Amino acid sequence: MLAMVVLGLSESVPMVFVSGLVGIGSKLVDSVLRALVSQVVDSEEVGKVFGIVAVNGDLAIIFGALLFNSVYTPLSHYMQGATYFMGSAILLIPLILVLIANYLTRNITRGKEGAESANQVHYNQGYQQEEGLASS
Repeated sequence: MLAMVVLGLSESVPMVFVSGLVGIGSKLVDSVLRALVSQVVDSEEVGKVFGIVAVNGDLAIIFGALLFNSVYTPLSHYMQGATYFMGSAILLIPLILVLIANYLTRNITRGKEGAESANQVHYNQGYQQEEGLASS
């Protein structure tokens, strides 16, 4: 989001390159998302979730291209970077969804931790507890 805001405010060629440096980590999102999802999903469903994440990433690229190609010219009459501001505002939607999902998983699974952790592929909290028990 920050890279798109910087790109929207860019008025010179060096600022465009600065926006690329600001957004350099944006391609890591899929890998981080897959790692986090694999920690909370049952072992039988990891492949399904990885497929869903991959499809959503591809759909986002297609949707972004369609959006920017169709909206850039009309919005550029108002402000040159308006399309990038709109794109960064649209990125607030997945951020809000992730925050809601985080809140729900923390509150719903609080009582179910012991029963479900044996079926998960990775469960960092379990590893941390085993290390703590071993050192005592």
